[in-house]
Amino acid sequence: MATLYAVLGYIAFGDKVAYIIFLKVLLVVAALAWIAWLVFRSRGEKSILDFLALLLISTSSYTVANIVNIQVEEGFGFVGLAVCWAVLLYGASPERKGHLGGRGYHKHSIAILFGCSAAIALLSKSSFVLCVAVLLVAFGYKFGLRYFLACLLVVATSGVAWASYQYAGSGRFTIGTSLDGWNLYKGNNPYFLERYPPTPGTSLDMYDDDLFKDSPAGGEWVVNDFYREKSFAYILNNKEKAVAALKKKFWVCFFSVEKYGSTSSEGVRKYYELGSMILFRVVFWLSLGAAVADSFVRRQRALGIAYILFVGGLLLPYLVGFAYTRHVSVLALPAVLYLLAFIRRNTVAPLEAPN
Repeated sequence: MATLYAVLGYIAFGDKVAYIIFLKVLLVVAALAWIAWLVFRSRGEKSILDFLALLLISTSSYTVANIVNIQVEEGFGFVGLAVCWAVLLYGASPERKGHLGGRGYHKHSIAILFGCSAAIALLSKSSFVLCVAVLLVAFGYKFGLRYFLACLLVVATSGVAWASYQYAGSGRFTIGTSLDGWNLYKGNNPYFLERYPPTPGTSLDMYDDDLFKDSPAGGEWVVNDFYREKSFAYILNNKEKAVAALKKKFWVCFFSVEKYGSTSSEGVRKYYELGSMILFRVVFWLSLGAAVADSFVRRQRALGIAYILFVGGLLLPYLVGFAYTRHVSVLALPAVLYLLAFIRRNTVAPLEAPN
């Protein structure tokens, strides 16, 4: 998605990068505004809590960075994941009049919207495949087989198109990329423990020339397979170091408030980023607690389990490979949406009974 958008932007605006970024900002902010509208529209009693929570999380440093960034995959995938969770949490079942909180929606429009959002996430980053699968199953459970199949058709079409493109260019039919093995080795090699997490303002990319100097000839997939096998061999032969590395990755994924894997900041911006990370961690853990609580309530059990599996499916590839702060940032909006839905279900009767 990042590459496709950059190419289309260049075709439309030439080398005027500011225009390309500005258009992306408009599109993403429009999607976030629709999510905010959906949150308010689907409620019986309006609350300042909804407004403040959405405002805080949308103006936090990691969300703003994802909105304006056209270089990294998270800058596109995060909005697809957020729209999917907005539909799951605040979209009424199709059999109800005026589902999605409005009137006049076609019965399959919600499936197409969800499918397009899931496809954007899937095509943004190959590591999103597990969490997208969870979202699709959750959608099917809530909205039924008919709408699930319409949604699945959209996602499958995008996946097949990408896999076909790869097959035509390199002979491998897959929805992954030939960088997967490369990235796996970056997180599982003899030097990882002393280099991770990277010092503020740097990333593991600075070691690429040394780490991959022995890459074999034969094409991108030969290199991918070579480093994938080296990664597995390292893990099997160095179990204690692999566990020690896993602990570091787990800390970055679930607890750290430091910014790893990107440029460092100073002054006011540094405190802005620190405050954003603290806010995210509070909301993130509260949302997980809410999901665990929902897992024990019969009417909300499927939703709670889906959210826990979604978080696990999204973070698992980074626990296996390596994690930066930006990798975790895509959970910010789903976390606040889930927490808001949980608070409202347990404090104020919603406009429509939860499914």
